[in-house]
Amino acid sequence: LADHLLSPYLRAQVGGLHAWCTMPPPWTDTAFAHAAQLQSLAVCPSSTFSTVDQPLHDGVRLSLGLAPDRRQLESALRRINQLLTDTAPARLQG
Repeated sequence: LADHLLSPYLRAQVGGLHAWCTMPPPWTDTAFAHAAQLQSLAVCPSSTFSTVDQPLHDGVRLSLGLAPDRRQLESALRRINQLLTDTAPARLQG
């Protein structure tokens, strides 16, 4: 489901409970996570998982197993896709 709705942004293993979604320019992981939060969507910026030796800033982690049912998961994934494709980070700033 996630692969279908978020292609080409998704990097996921089939059957996994989490997936990584890459950010198209001009998004950053933190800007996207903030924008998602404003729409009641919970994602985790990749920079949260960074180390000094391996900085990460190019995506967000999605918890696919958190949604209580398939309908809510599909709705959340569609909203994430819409946010990725229809909204620029600059428009979200006051």
